[in-house]
Amino acid sequence: VNSGSLLFVSQNAPVTAVATLTSGSLADSDAGYSVSWPGFTVQDIIHSSDNTLGSGGGSNLSAQTALDTSGDMWALPESSISSSGWNEEITGGIDKIASGQYFQMAEDTSGNVWAIGGIDNNGWTKEDTGGANAIATGDNGFQMLIDGDGDVYAKTTVGYGGWHEEIDNDDIVAIAVDGGTQMALDSSGNVWAQTDSAFGGEWTKEVAGGIKAIA
Repeated sequence: VNSGSLLFVSQNAPVTAVATLTSGSLADSDAGYSVSWPGFTVQDIIHSSDNTLGSGGGSNLSAQTALDTSGDMWALPESSISSSGWNEEITGGIDKIASGQYFQMAEDTSGNVWAIGGIDNNGWTKEDTGGANAIATGDNGFQMLIDGDGDVYAKTTVGYGGWHEEIDNDDIVAIAVDGGTQMALDSSGNVWAQTDSAFGGEWTKEVAGGIKAIA
């Protein structure tokens, strides 16, 4: 990269921070740049020309993910359509997976929830211990889970805890989030929805009964 602007994305949250190269290049390690990131001071920029998969460095924020019959989790960049190049991220013990714009999520067979920004087989962070029945992640780094009581929680960062309770009626059996909209399906087949712009907003009943799945 010799000129123009770079968009920063933090592993822990989506951010809107732009660095403009003013001289040199990242490839030659002599880049001069100005950074607009209110509230933060950027001390350095690390550049890698390798966007391939492998251990030790996550890349390609959006991913295709697959869970095999042995409980292994695999990932491939969203932009790739290929029978090769799949990266084994987690070996064994995984029961459910989800992939969105910024994060991947995995729920293990004990109900623990894990997440990571980018594609990698290192650096997964435990976000919840033993309490999840379902997980979902979508645009803007938004993550959701259903706990063992059928309540819905959400957040937008990678880290342990920090979940916001959104639905407390012990009745939700499925969740989905994408394109700025959250959805929830209750045990009576009713579909509910709200935006993902804020936690704990007003949920709207979109379908009264008769539904068994949402996406």
